[in-house]
Amino acid sequence: ILDDNFIFRFNKASYRYNFKNATIKVLGRDLRVHDLRHSHASFLINNGVDILLISKRLGHSNTAMTLNVYSHLYPDRENEAINLINKLKVNK
Repeated sequence: ILDDNFIFRFNKASYRYNFKNATIKVLGRDLRVHDLRHSHASFLINNGVDILLISKRLGHSNTAMTLNVYSHLYPDRENEAINLINKLKVNK
């Protein structure tokens, strides 16, 4: 056992190499770990999870950063907002 209590040291380069080989073998293409993070955020956004919670899960210091990075995932939200307001209209 090494001084740091690990039997084997696993550095970033070997992690990246093994992850890349595994994703190519399974998916037929390279997938970065960051792609998993982006997919995680995209999934939560598209399923209506509150942006504050998503921001916290991603470790962002504020929601503005989350919205700045992932705002392209909200293309239909404007229409959703309009539809919600239209439902509030009262017949005269």
